[in-house]
Amino acid sequence: MAGADRASRASSDASRAAAKPLKRSIRTTAISGLASSAKHCVAGHWVSQVHGIGRVEQGSRITITFESDFDPVAGATIVNPDSRQGLAFVDDDSGGNLEPLVSFTASTSGTLALYVAGYDGLAGCYHFKVDIQGPAPPPTASEVAPTLGRTLGSVVLAALHRGATGSAAFDSRPPTLLARLLTWLSPTLQAQSTRWTASCPGGGGARIELPDTLPFIGQVSLVNTTTVWTSCAMSVGGAAVTANGRTTLNGTWSATAPSSPIQIQGSLDVSDIGSLAVNVQVDGATGAFNGQIGNIPVGGVIDGPFIPRPSPPAPSPTPTPAPTPPGVTQFDGTYSGSYTGTFGSFGPQNGPVAFSVSNGVITVTQPGSGSGTVNAAGSASFSGSLGVQGVSCTFTGTFLATGGAASASGNWNCSGLGQTGSGTWSATRSS
Repeated sequence: MAGADRASRASSDASRAAAKPLKRSIRTTAISGLASSAKHCVAGHWVSQVHGIGRVEQGSRITITFESDFDPVAGATIVNPDSRQGLAFVDDDSGGNLEPLVSFTASTSGTLALYVAGYDGLAGCYHFKVDIQGPAPPPTASEVAPTLGRTLGSVVLAALHRGATGSAAFDSRPPTLLARLLTWLSPTLQAQSTRWTASCPGGGGARIELPDTLPFIGQVSLVNTTTVWTSCAMSVGGAAVTANGRTTLNGTWSATAPSSPIQIQGSLDVSDIGSLAVNVQVDGATGAFNGQIGNIPVGGVIDGPFIPRPSPPAPSPTPTPAPTPPGVTQFDGTYSGSYTGTFGSFGPQNGPVAFSVSNGVITVTQPGSGSGTVNAAGSASFSGSLGVQGVSCTFTGTFLATGGAASASGNWNCSGLGQTGSGTWSATRSS
């Protein structure tokens, strides 16, 4: 029976070995790179080789690579008996070429152990290489202070806003009389109003412990008002930081009217740093904050829905400039036309009219010769004659310019040779 068992096991080992391709024999040299192990072997039959690596700290990055002549499976554990915590990690072929790869970040501190066995009970030999990158050092007080100052200011303003307005978004409308009465009469609302809370960015938060007297809705006065900070978490340079402790608040906050800056004072216990004194003030209307945390100056501007930003004023319409009245040059050009009328005993008179206009000056060439002026409004007066010596005439009228065209018309009066006469004239600009 013993011989049969050995034969059966040999047959089983052979079938398992055929499940994955065999690799070359392991070299006796170490893996290149960081320090690695000497040659180790496992006998198969689901027997593991155990390697004690040593202590690792929480946050350490652990990477274990392998070179082998078979198909190994690897696992790792971290155990901390003091805290009764531990973790386990197992891998088969993630390293390529049927090699395992152990790669993870330690979520707890403790003793690291490595376990190596053959896939499906196979036997073989291997090297392994361990690379442990320690956790990043915790942030310093100088690195934490700016983020802590901003967090304190924003959480306080958020808690005041939520409690005083009863909404998650700012509403600048004044509360109705019914809302005030319901809040005064409801014990539940009153209990909530005297314990206003808000969350910190990474979890935890703050609780403002107001007096039992319910403040006027939309505004609150703070006189040494206690604020309890419980596991207020934030991220500083990728590291999680928490703050615990108590501060006091002094100042006023209003949803609808100007408020005084809120002073935050006290002491907080910050993880990996210790106690830090807090003396910061924040403007509830603008979100600006400044002060000191642990004697480190801090300052900046907080943004969020709890800042009562006034709506920007509507832009004033741009006035349309009044059109510039056209100047006298609108009438410039050469005009031609005709005149008609009567002149005493000489009877009816008619003939051509011709003149030019340049910058308001009229030069007459027919009838006779003469000159005159036209102003920007188009009112004109010029002299001339009927082409008869001893007769002088005055022409008055109006010029019109529209869309590039211009014309003129009016009356004439003449005297001379013991006679008088009058009539009309008109002309159109030709160029």
